Amino acid sequence: LGNSVTYTMSSTLFANGVQSDIARLYSVAGDQVGDKLGSAAFQVALWEIVTDYNASSVYDLDSGDFLTPQNGTGTEYNSNVETLAEAFLTDLSNGDPSEFRLTFFQSDTNQDLVTASPVPLPASALFLGGGLAVFAGLRRRRKTA
Repeated sequence: LGNSVTYTMSSTLFANGVQSDIARLYSVAGDQVGDKLGSAAFQVALWEIVTDYNASSVYDLDSGDFLTPQNGTGTEYNSNVETLAEAFLTDLSNGDPSEFRLTFFQSDTNQDLVTASPVPLPASALFLGGGLAVFAGLRRRRKTA
């Protein structure tokens, strides 16, 4: 990881529901972690899941233990981050937790880390798809001849 912290690798760190919602978050929003706004919103959504998990997967960034910060006037520091994080959390039900394999790195002295790796399609699915494509090509060739 590029630092001198010792981490212990684990496939579990949280209860199953939390891990499932984290995997769903990667499924619905992982491709948006390419710019500052998407990265910040993803991190906010991740902290909301970890801190305020509930079995119904209904999250609210304005209540519970994890809250988005506000400045002295009561306005959010970055409403764009909160709006996008809320959209990610609202979209969790459309995520597929089986698309990603989570790996956790635990530390006694530093923040724990999580990584997500896409679960590849089984080789049999690729062979099936390839076989169907060949049959479709042969059928098309027969019709044109």
